[in-house]
Amino acid sequence: MATAGTTEIAVVRPIGEYQQALTRFQTQGVHPYHRRAVSIIRPDDEIRKAIENRPFEDLAYQAAEVEDRIAQSPDGAQAAVASAAEEFLRSSFPMLVPEQLGIEIDFSLGREDDDPDEFVRIEEMIRQNAALGFQSQATENLPQMFRAFSEVRGALRFVHREGFLTPHTIIPESHLPWVTIAAPVWYVRPKEEIAFHIQDTRDTHPDNFVRYMVDLLGTEWLADWYQIWNRRSRPFSAYRGDVIPQALLDVMQRAVPVFDYLVIATPYHDVASMEWADPAWQRMIDPYLLGFSKYLRGFFFFLGRWSDTGIFPLAAEMTAHTMAYLRTHLGLLDKFNNPYWACPGGINKSVFLTYNNDSRKGTDIIKSAQEALQAYDEGRLFPWITEGRPSVQLAYAR
Repeated sequence: MATAGTTEIAVVRPIGEYQQALTRFQTQGVHPYHRRAVSIIRPDDEIRKAIENRPFEDLAYQAAEVEDRIAQSPDGAQAAVASAAEEFLRSSFPMLVPEQLGIEIDFSLGREDDDPDEFVRIEEMIRQNAALGFQSQATENLPQMFRAFSEVRGALRFVHREGFLTPHTIIPESHLPWVTIAAPVWYVRPKEEIAFHIQDTRDTHPDNFVRYMVDLLGTEWLADWYQIWNRRSRPFSAYRGDVIPQALLDVMQRAVPVFDYLVIATPYHDVASMEWADPAWQRMIDPYLLGFSKYLRGFFFFLGRWSDTGIFPLAAEMTAHTMAYLRTHLGLLDKFNNPYWACPGGINKSVFLTYNNDSRKGTDIIKSAQEALQAYDEGRLFPWITEGRPSVQLAYAR
C-alpha cells in the first residue's frame, strides 16, 4: 500500500519482470466473463505494443511487494492489510494522531459508526482555540482537518467492512492516467447533485466533475484526453452496457453516501463516438468501479469490477483497443471546434477557454494525439503523457 506524502520514482525493469508481476494477479486460465472479449481483442502485434508501454507497471510492482510482506505477517492477510490501511490513515493525518493532538481520536477500521464522544472532544478543543483568540484554528483548520479525516476514515472503514480492502484498493493518483486510457468513457454518481448536460444541444461550460478530474490529472494533455471522451459528465442513468452483477449493485448502493464521486470507468469507446460523428465500433468489456474523495488528495479507490478479477486483467488488451480507436478515428477529433474546455489550475479553479476559427481546439487535439500515438509506438506513452505532472503529494482539500 502506498505511503501518503511520498513521491514515486520510476524504475526501468526488464519487460519479462513486468509481465511476471501482472501474471500473479491473473486468474488461472481465461476468466469466463473475458471469453466474450476474444472476438474483439486486437491482433497480437497490437497487444505486444501495448505491453511494451507497460500499463499499470509501478502499481503491479507495489501490489506484489505489499502482498509478499502480508504473506509473512503472523496475524494473517486481512489483519495485515487492515493494519497497513490504519497506518496509511495515520500518515495521512499526522496532526490528529492522539500522541500528537493530545486527545483520543479513533484510527481503527473496525467500527461501523463514529464515536459521538470523539466529536465532543473536538468541539471542546475548537472552543478552547476560539477563547484564546485562535480564530482561524477554530473556524477553519481544525474543523476542516477533522472533517477530511472523518470522510477518509469512513471510506477506509467502508472498503474494510465490505471485504475488498487489498494492496491495490487505495491507488496513488499517479496511476489514474492508465485508467483513463484503458477505460476512458466514464459515468459518475455524485454524493451531492451536479448539473448534467448530456441532453443539451448547446455547448456548455465543463461541469464540476469534469473540472475536478482535469485538476486531478494535472497536465494539459491529460485534460484534453479526458475531455475528448467525457466533455460532459454522464450520470449512471445514461449507462448502457454489460449487466451489473448483483453483488456490485449492492456495493454501489452502499458506496454512494461514502464517496464524493462514484465512477463506472468503461472501455465503451462507441459511446464517445457520438461526439466523434458516430462511427461503428465494437466495444470492449469489463468496466472498473472507482471511488473518489475530495478530502484525500493524491489517491483514489478501486472498488471492484464486473468480472471481480481486479484492476490488472485485460489491461494491455484494453489499452490496445483504446489506442487503435484513436488511430482509426483521429480525424474526427476535428469536431471539437470552439468548445468550452477545462484546463488544470487547482481544485475548482479550472480556466474555461474558447478557441476562435484561427485556433481551433480540434486541430490542437489532433496534433497532440498524433504525438501521443508516436510515443505509444515507441513504447514511451506513459512518460510522455505525464511529463510535467506534479509529483504525488497528499493534502486534504481546504
